[in-house]
Amino acid sequence: MDKNEFRNLAQFLKEKYDAKRVFLFGSYAYGKSTPSSDLDICIITGHQNKRKIELLREIRKDIFQHLQMPMDILVYEESEFRERAFFKSTLEHKIEKSGLLISE
Repeated sequence: MDKNEFRNLAQFLKEKYDAKRVFLFGSYAYGKSTPSSDLDICIITGHQNKRKIELLREIRKDIFQHLQMPMDILVYEESEFRERAFFKSTLEHKIEKSGLLISE
């Protein structure tokens, strides 16, 4: 994937799912992807009307229609992500500090 594809994905997530921030993390974010790499994406959303599992299913389906590649997707409401990212031992902290922010 190139930067334009990431930007297009982030824009889509912003429009359809009220994504406040979108991070890449893992091998794509750190420039170490291989042909067998999956896409690791973290979406901070303003969506509060749906259960998180339902929202995750919809997002995964929509992204897969465009990218058709293995992926790990994390979805958080903004305050939930902030609470978790506060603690240095969490994945959320690492994503916020070291992940690649592709949309804000």
